[in-house]
Amino acid sequence: MSRWRILAVDDDPDILELIEMSLADTYDVLTVSTPSLALELVETFEPDLIILDIMMPKVTGYQLIETLRQRRDTARLPVIFLSAKDTIRDQKYGYKLGATTYLTKPFQPERLTRNIGNIFDHTPPGRHPKRWTLGEARERLRNLLAEQSAPPPPAPAKLQMPGMPKTVHHRESQAPDDSKWRL
Repeated sequence: MSRWRILAVDDDPDILELIEMSLADTYDVLTVSTPSLALELVETFEPDLIILDIMMPKVTGYQLIETLRQRRDTARLPVIFLSAKDTIRDQKYGYKLGATTYLTKPFQPERLTRNIGNIFDHTPPGRHPKRWTLGEARERLRNLLAEQSAPPPPAPAKLQMPGMPKTVHHRESQAPDDSKWRL
């Protein structure tokens, strides 16, 4: 029988390590530090659940869940918000956006585990016909990170502006468009 898959998204490496240590004996856990990486890995890793921080640089957890809810393949994917935003108003907003559960930091790993178990008690595993192994998903993550840190190739001469270095022009012309993340 295949194990449940969990994708954890948080910009704090200590939180990601705690999540992974708490869940790895029972679940296949993949951790990433940005929502943009999470969105790319959703198709590769095909998680059964996402644990999602809200306050992250550039793209927030709110923006990521809105994107997930708009896609047919992830519209019903269970999402647990795990955030330092702890007011009732924050929690109501998280549920309004489609969170399955909302937990606040600091959190108790046992409570997270119990909430995940409750969600999985009501969801059939293995809904994906062809799933990547955890190792394959981690390899995909390594490749994505390498692509992001690799120096860009020089721009074709006809695209260069006079006096501008080749790599700077290319990097600016190839910068990721974050407009899909804007509300």
